[in-house]
Amino acid sequence: MHKIRDSFAPALEDSAHKEKITIVAVGSYGKGEASESSDLDLYILFDSDRDATDANASELNNIEKNPE
Repeated sequence: MHKIRDSFAPALEDSAHKEKITIVAVGSYGKGEASESSDLDLYILFDSDRDATDANASELNNIEKNPE
């Protein structure tokens, strides 16, 4: 789980919304029962006064401009 969180950190580092984003792992990762063949189920929660579609598009554009 730490590797997953660390992989998101650089993309969110420069985001003006980083304090409003919560990423929650569910399923086997969320329960701490994942294996190497497990899939990854995530909920991405965003607290904003803006429309979620606009905010998501903005964040995805920022991530695409700054790939690892």
